[in-house]
Order: sequence, then structure tokens, then C-alpha cells
Amino acid sequence: MGRLTILENGDVVRSWQDLNMTEIPARLSIITLGAREMDVLRSFYRTLGWPELPNGDSSWTGFLLGGVLLALFPISDLTAEAAPDSTAPTGWSGVTLACTVGTRDEVDSAFHAAVAAGAAPVAAATDRSWGGRSAFVADPEGNRWEITWSPQATYDARGALLSWG
Repeated sequence: MGRLTILENGDVVRSWQDLNMTEIPARLSIITLGAREMDVLRSFYRTLGWPELPNGDSSWTGFLLGGVLLALFPISDLTAEAAPDSTAPTGWSGVTLACTVGTRDEVDSAFHAAVAAGAAPVAAATDRSWGGRSAFVADPEGNRWEITWSPQATYDARGALLSWG
């Protein structure tokens, strides 16, 4: 069910609310990557052409991507906040992030653009058994990104994923 709010400047904002929603809404808003070398990771994502938030610096920064914020935060600070009794992680975490593209051919071109920007190729683009196509790259700190396309995917005007199949 939607709710309309009229702001002081006259703009109308529609918010979404599920009347059956629990205390934690079913949404993913921010992904934070712990950075070992903030300047290197910031530079990589800027080289991809992703717009950095204007208040970003070497202590924290973010990139707004189709309704989800990709945040970069020094790994020591993130570990202190999110896992205070742990050491900073090393190696691959078992988590992949995905960037969806609009056509089959865009998987290949996005893969090559990411590698040209400094990503390490992990797995070249290939057709998948589920009918789509995908490839994998790693950013300069080893975070895995899947570049993927599904013939059934739909998007809103911002590029946010609405459906996958």
C-alpha cells in the first residue's frame, strides 16, 4: 500500500509500506565494503565512471547505484564496529556483488570495461544454464563482482532491479 507525503516545497513523495511487514523491512539499502587501501578502492570505482557522493573522502565514501548505496569504509574501522572481537578478514569472504546489465552483449563489454579500469578477471562471460549470461571480476581488494544479464529481468527508471524472472 502506498502513502503520499507532501513536502514543504510542494513535492509529492510516494512511500511504499507493506501492511504485513515485520519490524525489519525487506529491502537492501547499503552494502559496505571494508577497504584496506581506501584511495585505491575509491579510485577504482571512480574509474568505472560511478558517481561518488560529494562528501566522500579517505575516511568514508559512497557511490549511489540504482537505489543501493555502495559504501567504502576502512577495514579496521569497520571491523571495530561490526565485529569488535574479531580480526580483520583476509581472503575471499564467500560473498559476491552483482551488477545487472540490460542485454546479453553488455555482459562482455562491461566485463572488459571493468578489467580496463583495474579489476582482475575471474571468469570470462559465459551463457548460463538458467538462460542468462554472466562473468566475474574482482576489484583491487578482491571483492567479487558478477556482471550478469537475465532475459526476464525488469528495471525501474533508475536502473533498480524490479524482477529477475
